[in-house]
Amino acid sequence: MNRLVVSALFAPLALSTSIAFATPKAASSFDIEVKGTITPSACSLNVDRAGVMDFGAIDVSTLNRNSPTTLANTGQGVSVIVACNADTLVAMTALDQNADSVAPGLFSPEEQANYVIGLGKTGEGKPIGAAMLLAQDVNQARGHVSMAPGSVYSSNNGGSWVAGSEAIPTHLGLLKAPSDPNQIDPQAITGWTFNMRPQVKIDAAANIGPITTDLPFQGKATLQLYYL
Repeated sequence: MNRLVVSALFAPLALSTSIAFATPKAASSFDIEVKGTITPSACSLNVDRAGVMDFGAIDVSTLNRNSPTTLANTGQGVSVIVACNADTLVAMTALDQNADSVAPGLFSPEEQANYVIGLGKTGEGKPIGAAMLLAQDVNQARGHVSMAPGSVYSSNNGGSWVAGSEAIPTHLGLLKAPSDPNQIDPQAITGWTFNMRPQVKIDAAANIGPITTDLPFQGKATLQLYYL
């Protein structure tokens, strides 16, 4: 993302004359900065349900003791809406705020490294599980006209792109962008909407340890939209 910053430091102008007035002394000074960001067009990002996907109460007896438990998604999800006033190249990341609590081995090695968020830890510091955020039921528009949806992925902050999947990346430098199904690069859009649904896996009960009181889990991620 290219940014243009205009800054200036305003210093008092020194004027000298032959008139013998006393020279004023500076009592204090401040640095003044003028800055901004020039973007190709304006885009908005909106998420419904305040971004909350609640699985409610999970009976501990339903958890597998020696293997992960995948929670059934019975409608948990939120609508994500990106709207631009002109065709614009954009990309998205969901930055994990609980990255140190991702339980190991619940997803494939690639998914674990790039696409999951942690769900917090027990009081004893053991990870509870992990979740992968999926972009499903995707709709795209170019020039405010619907187009076939596609997706590309970058692991180097937009330096290069490969075909993407439903998963939304969860770390800095990893980007998901809308694309044409037949191309391997981002495409400018005026609209990009999808249902974001979590695939949640709880670690084996034997790894979590005894659960004798309510054990809340909570994954947190910051959904960020970037101009390319």
